[in-house]
Amino acid sequence: MAFPPVPEVIFPLNIFLCFHRRQLEAELKLIEEETAKRVEEAIRRRVEESLNSGEVQVEIQRRLEEGRKRLNDEVAAQLEKEKEAAIIEAKVKEVCSNHFILQFIFFS
Repeated sequence: MAFPPVPEVIFPLNIFLCFHRRQLEAELKLIEEETAKRVEEAIRRRVEESLNSGEVQVEIQRRLEEGRKRLNDEVAAQLEKEKEAAIIEAKVKEVCSNHFILQFIFFS
């Protein structure tokens, strides 16, 4: 069983449909890009508005103050440790020096 020949009208129709499909795909791509830009801009505006809100500014200041206080406490603790280490070192040197003087006195 052989199929009847395809009328030549179908070939131009196929070309038209392919062209139309490509045109629709290009339009869809442009719509997607424009939508993505609009969404990105809306998100940027909302983030900017949120960052400029009073609540966020108060929270930022609170966290900055906590960080500064923690840093000051850590520096103060480190300085205290270094001070204690210096005092111990000075006492050790003094004891060693006194010991050396006593040895010099007794064994001279």
